[in-house]
Amino acid sequence: MEAVNSITPVLAFAVPLLASGVILCLHGRENLRDSVSVVAAVIAFSLVISMAPVVLERGTVEISLFQILPGVDFAFRVDSL
Repeated sequence: MEAVNSITPVLAFAVPLLASGVILCLHGRENLRDSVSVVAAVIAFSLVISMAPVVLERGTVEISLFQILPGVDFAFRVDSL
């Protein structure tokens, strides 16, 4: 199976990162902070599960964001390892 180009690996990384920033800003509002944490976890889990069929068929999900140097990319790649 060939590689699938998708933004999903970036989103799976970005959602918890963004949620942690929001959680830090909500230090005085405990219920809202906990809600953001649960919602972010569900979204991140859903994104990871959406990549599972491709990975279970020995494929990869990848995206190259930009090239740092010739032959050196800043990229995200999800495979069976």
